[in-house]
Amino acid sequence: MKFILPLVTIPLLSLQAEWYDSADFGPAFVQTWGDTYQSEYRTDSALKGILLRPESENHETVLLYNAETLQLVTATDDGVAMDNTPWAGGHGTQNKVKNEKNAFLTNADGPSWANKQGSFEDTRPIPGHGNFEHLTFRGYYRDGHDVIIDYTVNGTQVLEKFEMHNGQVRRIVQVAGHQGSYQMRPSTHPQKNNETKLGPITMTTGEQGVILKFNNQKPELIAIDYGDDGSVTLSNEGLSNLAEHTKGGPALNPETFEVTPTLSEGDAPYLVDQIPLPPVLDDSPYKNKVRLTDFDFFEDGDRAAACTWDGDIWLLSGLKDFQTVTWKRFATGLFEPLGLKIVDEKIHVNCRDGIWQVHDLNGDDEADHYQVFNYDVIITNNFHEFSFGLETDSQGNFYFAKASPVRPGGRNFDEILKHNGTMMKLTPDGKELTVVASGLRAPGGISVGPNGELTTGENEGTWQPCCKLNYFTADQRPVFLGTEPSRQEITKEFHEPLCYFPMDVDNSGGGQIWVTPEAKIGLSAGELIHLSYGQSSIYRVLSQELAGGQMQGGVVKLPITLSSSAQRAAFHPDGSLYVCGMRGWQTNAASEAGIQRVRYNEGTPLGLPESMSVKGKQLTLRFDLELDEELATDPESFAIKRWKYIRGRQYGSGQFSIDNPDVEAEENALKQESKGHKQQDDVEVASVELGADGRTVTLTIPSLKPAQQMQIAYDLESADGEVLVGTVYSTIHKN
Repeated sequence: MKFILPLVTIPLLSLQAEWYDSADFGPAFVQTWGDTYQSEYRTDSALKGILLRPESENHETVLLYNAETLQLVTATDDGVAMDNTPWAGGHGTQNKVKNEKNAFLTNADGPSWANKQGSFEDTRPIPGHGNFEHLTFRGYYRDGHDVIIDYTVNGTQVLEKFEMHNGQVRRIVQVAGHQGSYQMRPSTHPQKNNETKLGPITMTTGEQGVILKFNNQKPELIAIDYGDDGSVTLSNEGLSNLAEHTKGGPALNPETFEVTPTLSEGDAPYLVDQIPLPPVLDDSPYKNKVRLTDFDFFEDGDRAAACTWDGDIWLLSGLKDFQTVTWKRFATGLFEPLGLKIVDEKIHVNCRDGIWQVHDLNGDDEADHYQVFNYDVIITNNFHEFSFGLETDSQGNFYFAKASPVRPGGRNFDEILKHNGTMMKLTPDGKELTVVASGLRAPGGISVGPNGELTTGENEGTWQPCCKLNYFTADQRPVFLGTEPSRQEITKEFHEPLCYFPMDVDNSGGGQIWVTPEAKIGLSAGELIHLSYGQSSIYRVLSQELAGGQMQGGVVKLPITLSSSAQRAAFHPDGSLYVCGMRGWQTNAASEAGIQRVRYNEGTPLGLPESMSVKGKQLTLRFDLELDEELATDPESFAIKRWKYIRGRQYGSGQFSIDNPDVEAEENALKQESKGHKQQDDVEVASVELGADGRTVTLTIPSLKPAQQMQIAYDLESADGEVLVGTVYSTIHKN
């Protein structure tokens, strides 16, 4: 089915009450879920939980499966409460299965399968979190509405399918041929002591619940039926091979949506073309939002894949001609993906529960196989524990960053586990995950440079005095980036950022991107660009390398106006820059979401500094065009202020004088919040010299010294009389 949308940008609808209750998240929806067990609410019933919606007359029939323990947690026909941040906007809550009054079944915590020693105990290094040594969750297949869960027990493949059968929950288990006896506990509900057999399978019941022993070396297929009274019965009649459902099935989202991009015109340095979104909420067949969080291009340059905060992946096509762009929903139900990378034409997506590959098995442009690429990341139920970005280096290693578990209100942290507040490296085969940086709070986005340089954004908060741009080289790894509770095991001193940002410059960082040799963006190859999600702005980074690889420098805003936040960016093969973003909180984005193409008006000067450096008492700025000599050599054309921040356990920091320290105020800033304190130093410019190229100005500043924050405002003209007014925000570690 094809939909042709109007020749205008689709207006995004305002938030409707409980819009998410009617949204289509697909037959499998991964989130952290809570439920009620023995009259008590469980916050951690499934940290990596898959909500299954088997076909039923009751739309509220749901089953909850724990992808770490491989256990069916609960089932009910009372639906769910979606209280978490992307849906109801809750902080400090998670989504929950409403099984407190009407549960078909509820199981205790712990693994569904015994280890080689026959134990069902939680033997993980961090009880309640992470993978079991003998269990490997590999993902799931989708065949129409049916979901086939795929995992191994001691290396033996097991497939599972859930359905409603005669009004009861049925769990179909298919175990491949294996050596020895395997034990499964499908129910922890106490039973009468009994032992029965169905072929080679023995079922033992008692206080421990139900234990099945699979004794046959041949493949075994069994149906487990859960009775309303907690009983369990077995059947092997009328069952079909579950492997037949792993080859690709009918599409659930056959619709395509055609949109006509709006092309920008004019003589500005940058032209921003708008790509309308597919329909959202009431106009959508899925009753869902399209809050874009990342994207990447396929090799042909005509197609791209984009993920959303809501858990979808969309395919875009028609990007080469850019006359008509077609949207097609490709995948659903992922866990708040905030990073996407296409490698070898395979879509990799970074979700809160792990890294996934998503495959189309039958060529209908819809995902049939949701394959785990790496599931080693440890997560908690914290609302703020986002996982940002997904990039690769020249050797094919993947990188992403994980936030710390901020408490509601943003101050301090919940329990910190081994991956909280880190940037991680994952080998190309997805098998080895290592920490390359710690001490992050909420990095927002990352980048990988041409020589293995790594960058992250960072947001103001506890132990972070303001937003900043982190930068470190491969030789400097691992580094500690400032948030003491998430230091992990890195004992190095605090690695200072390339640059700090005042809140009106960046109050919530996005990702970064390096300018490629093929890029046509008016910047040189190898330059770094920083995106501000909070200010919906794009900044050119003016960096200077110091001895030992420490970077310092500043940013200047590029003259680009976006209709959405600046969260992620990528260069198209034609050299243009695509930018996507969405609106959660702490952003001034005009629209709830969007994706735009930024084109450079070839040959048009930006009228901006293109480099910055300091040495001794001199600060040098080089512009991208010749300057009017009279204004360029006038010290009054420059106004400079500087200040410092106080890094501590308080939320953020005020601005403190460097030249006239207020010792009492600084000490108080370590005891109570100081954001209301604003004391800046005026910095005198003694003289300015214009270089022979007519573009380089060297400012002599008698009091030039290290400063966490410098604000360098300039009011100049080009040699042709064009007004050049702007500000560089910088950090000086050494002069």
